[in-house]
Amino acid sequence: MSLTVLDREEIEQSLALLEAAATTDANVRAAADKLKRALREADARSLLTTAEAAAALGLRPINTVKRWVKTGYLHGVPRNGRTMIPVSEIVRIRDDDRVRELRALGKLHEEIADFGGDGLTDDELRALTATRPGRPPLKR
Repeated sequence: MSLTVLDREEIEQSLALLEAAATTDANVRAAADKLKRALREADARSLLTTAEAAAALGLRPINTVKRWVKTGYLHGVPRNGRTMIPVSEIVRIRDDDRVRELRALGKLHEEIADFGGDGLTDDELRALTATRPGRPPLKR
């Protein structure tokens, strides 16, 4: 089972509400036990792959996470030839300006992706080539 950082916070908040309810209802106790078990499982798996870390931060390019590890902005742990990111590092930087800016840029890229179309038609390419001096790079 894979939990994101946000899922963990929601689970912790729900657990606190259930424990504060101080009720003898068996269903409430069972729900609290399930939440505690889910948190223990999440603690047992406290390292994320670079892809999971990027997803937890809301970033699309995995290479950004790898670059941050190389530059020291993000602490990575080598495991079996892979770079693993501690969940504590995700919690530390998730509200940082860099992360918020990249999230915003990612959303902007998604919104404007449809503006470009699928490329030029043959007629458009011929018209563009006719107005440009020299030969196109593909015909050199």
